[in-house]
Amino acid sequence: MPENGALACFASGKINSADYNIVVKPGTTLSPYGPHDQIGVDPRTGALAYNGGRTRTYAIGLGSPALDRGNPVFSGALVLTDQRGLPRVWPSPPGGPR
Repeated sequence: MPENGALACFASGKINSADYNIVVKPGTTLSPYGPHDQIGVDPRTGALAYNGGRTRTYAIGLGSPALDRGNPVFSGALVLTDQRGLPRVWPSPPGGPR
């Protein structure tokens, strides 16, 4: 989601979708789209920042189309923690993600 001006993404050619993406600008390098991709929507995320982990991430805001829309299974196994090592809650608790 680099379209918020905080980060530029440069790619050459096409990137194959692994599904569950939010594509802000249709017709960019992501193709073909997966059945769960959301095309031409505002992700409603915060700025790229340190949100409790070792890497910068985009915090998912209330009302974001990304909320509870990620793939709970990765490589055939249920993903139990996020990249910070905290338990994944499905669906998100009231008030949004932690």
